[in-house]
Amino acid sequence: MRDLTTRVAEHNDPASKQHRIDKAEAADRRKTKWRPAGWDPSPAVVRKAGNRVVDGVFRSPSKGFCFLMRPAGARIVQGTDYVSAASARAKQLSRYKRIRKRDGKERTDYGRYKSGLASIITTLPPWAMRTLEKVSESKLEFLLLALAEEQAREGKRISGRSMFSGAVHQDTAVLHFHTDWEKVDPATKFAHPKSNFLSAGPWLVGADRINRTFPGLLSDWEEKRLGEHLKRKDEQHLIDVQLSRRLDRVLEEWIRFEGLEREFEKEKKEYKEKKKKEQKTRSEEKWIEAALDDFAKRGVWRLAYQTMTLAAWRMIPRELRGPVILAIRATQVIRNPNMMTAMKAAMALAQIAQLQHEQPEYIKHMKPPKLY
Repeated sequence: MRDLTTRVAEHNDPASKQHRIDKAEAADRRKTKWRPAGWDPSPAVVRKAGNRVVDGVFRSPSKGFCFLMRPAGARIVQGTDYVSAASARAKQLSRYKRIRKRDGKERTDYGRYKSGLASIITTLPPWAMRTLEKVSESKLEFLLLALAEEQAREGKRISGRSMFSGAVHQDTAVLHFHTDWEKVDPATKFAHPKSNFLSAGPWLVGADRINRTFPGLLSDWEEKRLGEHLKRKDEQHLIDVQLSRRLDRVLEEWIRFEGLEREFEKEKKEYKEKKKKEQKTRSEEKWIEAALDDFAKRGVWRLAYQTMTLAAWRMIPRELRGPVILAIRATQVIRNPNMMTAMKAAMALAQIAQLQHEQPEYIKHMKPPKLY
């Protein structure tokens, strides 16, 4: 969940330049997997992304569309009209009133939000992508607008908030919605309670969706974690979880009505088998990473890693060790430019130490450089 700024609205428009830039940056990030910087002194290591299950890759001639909610229902609009209308609404609803208790008395408080609209993402189930690809473009468009209206009704029932606008993205792995919700009641200018509009996050939504569709597919630990989170976070007001449940129910009813149930069940079966295979592979990779990955060199694995490194180093001929070290250092600097600063500082400190040993009178007033 995030505030609907003009920048966010431009991303939501699937035909905009900003959306193309964001997609290109996301594709570039997925090519490699970086260890988070700052929690380990060693330089970042680049690894190719593992063999994970891609949750559907939706193929569509259309990039998607934007819509505005009207009393008669969702209506498709041009991307520029969507951006201007949503940005204006976010500004219009940025000021709010709220009742607070002070000194035992109820008082009206006034404040201002950065944006009067909150934007959230909801997805269709990944195992429905192949089935929906077989639907004609006009029929799919009708279905997606109907699903947007279903979300608006469900969100209103749960939180009292109204959906103002949104967008559908079809040029993606999994077809999804960006929906924009009012933080303030337009009639009274009172802010809607935040406790009725909570965000669970993508892991919880996905785990809940898998657990309901494929009981027993989650591991015991994942199922336990899911239950604890749903209980602690007030399941009834987790807006993205509840909207996803509603989407799944309505979509399955529509698939049965259209006679696409056989294809849908086949795709669900294939997804379940892929997920089982992925879970098995992932559990094996954890043991390998625990033994070899540099961020896991702790305890008994530290000794095993050092022994392996020493044995591998001894196998390199002496005349090649210098070039190998240079190649390693060059790679580290390329991947982590800050390491060059650290290496220069280390060399400067070594020079100062040598000068201090040879000429103590000359060097005693020099200060070592700062380490950044």
